This record gives sequence, C-alpha cells and structure tokens, in this order.
Amino acid sequence: MTQSVKHLNTVTISTINRWVAAVICLLFVSGISSSLLAANTQSHDVIKQTVHDYLQDNTSQLSIQPKIKVGQLDSRLRLHACSKPLLAFTPDGSKLKGRTTVGVRCQGDKPWSIYIPATIAIYEEIVVATTPLMRGHIVSTTDIKLEKREVGKISGQHFIYDLNLAVGKVLKRPISAGKVIQASYLEMPRLVRRGQMVTILAITNGLVVRMSGKSMMDGAKGDLIQVRNPKSKRIINGTVTASGEVRVNL
Repeated sequence: MTQSVKHLNTVTISTINRWVAAVICLLFVSGISSSLLAANTQSHDVIKQTVHDYLQDNTSQLSIQPKIKVGQLDSRLRLHACSKPLLAFTPDGSKLKGRTTVGVRCQGDKPWSIYIPATIAIYEEIVVATTPLMRGHIVSTTDIKLEKREVGKISGQHFIYDLNLAVGKVLKRPISAGKVIQASYLEMPRLVRRGQMVTILAITNGLVVRMSGKSMMDGAKGDLIQVRNPKSKRIINGTVTASGEVRVNL
C-alpha cells in the first residue's frame, strides 16, 4: 500500500512538473510572439506625434500658438510598422483650424494610409460689439472692443483685428452684444444718394469748374458713380470725394 502511494505521488508530481513546464514554455513563446507582433506593428504614439508635429509646423506663422489636440486611435488598429518615416498631409476639404482631419501615409515596403481627427484651437484678438447695434448704425469707438476668441469655432473668415478698420463704417445688419463683427458686415457710409443734387468738380488742364448735378446712384467715398448735368442732360462718370461732392476728370 505504501509503495502504491509513493508511486501515485511520483506520478502526480511528474504530471504537475510537465504542466508547469508546458505553461512556462507557453508563456515564453507567447512573450516572444507578443514582442514580434509589437515590433512589426506601427506605434500609435508615433502616428499621433506625426500628426501633432505636422499641425504645429503648419500653424507656426500665427502670432499666438494654437492648442493642438490629436484624437485617439482605435486600440484594435494594427498597421504594419513603416520602414520609412511617416508623412502627414491635409486631406481635401480639411482646414488648419477647429475640428479637422490629418492624413498619415506610409510609403515603405508595405504602404498604408490613415486619417486622424484633431482639434486646432486658435485664439486671436478680434473686434466684437460691446452693445446691441442696429442696421445702418455708424460704428464708433464705444461700440466695439478687441476680445480674444477661438476663431476656429466661428463661421466666416473675415475677422477684423484693428478697431480703426471698423470705426466710421456702417453696419449692413443688426449685431447683438458680444457678437463678432466681420468685415462683410460693414460698408463705407454713403456720401451721395440716388436723386440727390451734388456738386460736380470738373477738372481740366489744371482748372477746377464747379457745377451742379444730379446723382444717378448711391455712392460711398471712392466709388465711381454716374451724375447728370441738368443743363446739358449729359451723364458723366465721377468719383465720390466727400458728402454731396463728385469729382470728374475731363
């Protein structure tokens, strides 16, 4: 009986040793396989860094360095490790501001490409309204101020960065307090109105002749408009130079 127990113990220990050896061998092989897999798989961190460096280089000309955030890659994504440096590019339709997409391309022996979402938060000081303003209002210095905004979140691209470029111009649309005032919202004030009697300055051979005329259209300073001489009924082109004044070179 004692010999049988000893034999059973010997068999059990031998079996356990074989199982332990098998597990150790499996773990060893698994470790080697994981290492080989990692060595043959493109690093996600390298892809993200490529995107970040590309965006940083392409926004370096801005006066204020933007905040760049690169989106996450799917943890299940497995791409073959590129044998050449990765190349980033801007896909058609993408912009280097706000939410965007950057492409990363491998041109190695096993080429591939992928598109990564990213966010470029660009903050700039632009002109905004300090108070509600009506259409037709002539902008004054008390109506506006410079305020830092994330321009990538604002529709349109015609921002104003200098208060002097807005002062004295007329609003073409109503603006609420805190609203960004874009250049397309403004126009020069009309110094001449259609049907208005104006002074025509006719310049010829260094001589200036003043006469009355009738404007055929509205005009701001510098606009080329048509005016009619009431006596001759002749219509001529002239440039608006001041309120109610048109200059004509004969």
